[in-house]
Amino acid sequence: LDVIFIPKVTNLREMLRNCLTPRELDVLLRSFGVGTDKESLESIGKTYHVSRSCIRQNQRTALVKLTRYAKELEKEEKGKDKDFVLRKY
Repeated sequence: LDVIFIPKVTNLREMLRNCLTPRELDVLLRSFGVGTDKESLESIGKTYHVSRSCIRQNQRTALVKLTRYAKELEKEEKGKDKDFVLRKY
């Protein structure tokens, strides 16, 4: 199991803006139904005039970026900031 530190919601928006492009953020939010109904990759792809495969790649890239960013924050903030919650996956 991997152990990563997840920032509290107050820092989550800042984290998302810092490490994702607007398109990557939009794809993640819509594909996971954050703040809206969950949409299919095909539906999101129609918005951008690309295939669902391209949207899937955007989604995967965004998740990798978020994971890397969270791990960097963990190194910087581990033991210093109580705004992080330890989660095991």
